[in-house]
Amino acid sequence: MRIMLDSNILISVIIFKSKQMDNFIKKLKRSTIVLTNIILDETMGVIKRKFPTKVKDYEIFLSELSFENSFIADGEYDYDIRDPHDRKILHSAYSCSVDVLVTGDKDFFEKKYKDLEILSVAQFLEKY
Repeated sequence: MRIMLDSNILISVIIFKSKQMDNFIKKLKRSTIVLTNIILDETMGVIKRKFPTKVKDYEIFLSELSFENSFIADGEYDYDIRDPHDRKILHSAYSCSVDVLVTGDKDFFEKKYKDLEILSVAQFLEKY
């Protein structure tokens, strides 16, 4: 199974450590984790801006995480979602042919997207 993590999930793993997040990371390791330049850049930007003391923790986490890193060209994408930035995330998920997008962003749960399962961490843990 191919799983993409949204930036809010990566931030939560680093900033809000919990037993639930530890279990989530353990379960992820059975699948192919897919991250893109868009997600990695956004995550680093937020951590530098809001949690500058956690930059090193994020870098260490990424160095220890096995993931497929894909480049997605920046552009305007036409997906039916409120936040224009989220269109880039949907485009990333479809371009990388992921099965599941794990996110905490409620906008993604407003509708169903063809051939893409969108789950929260809790939903992922319950289902898998």
